[in-house]
Amino acid sequence: MNGMEKITARMKEDAARSLSELNAQTEQELRRIREESAARAEKERETAGGRAHLAAQERYERLCSAAEMETRKLTLSAKQKVLAETYDRALEILCSMPREQYLSLLVRLLKAAGGKGNEKIALNAKDRDEIGETLVEQGAERALYACGRSGRYPRGPRAYK
Repeated sequence: MNGMEKITARMKEDAARSLSELNAQTEQELRRIREESAARAEKERETAGGRAHLAAQERYERLCSAAEMETRKLTLSAKQKVLAETYDRALEILCSMPREQYLSLLVRLLKAAGGKGNEKIALNAKDRDEIGETLVEQGAERALYACGRSGRYPRGPRAYK
């Protein structure tokens, strides 16, 4: 080998070594980038999974809340229906009661209400015409007596309007 060939061979060896070192550095850099990318992808997947879990949990809570609200509405509706039926039945019973029994019930209610003696009794037109004066006479004075008060309720057509 002559001098020129030695120089050329040495340049080829240096180039091959440089290329080998460069390849090694590139492989190392690629490995680092792949690891970072994999770690970033895993973190993104976990974050996305967490967001999806939170969204699913929020949706579940909203659905539960809506179901609870619907249950409350149905319960309230059922209660209102029962109350309406009860009031209808009570009205039916009151309207079909004999006059004396109805009057006795109103007198008992006046006694139970108590009062100070200056209350007014509100009656519908039919009751006012049929039992108003009798109710004032029987019930009001008994209610005053039951409360330990004395006095008389005014009588007459204007006393129970």
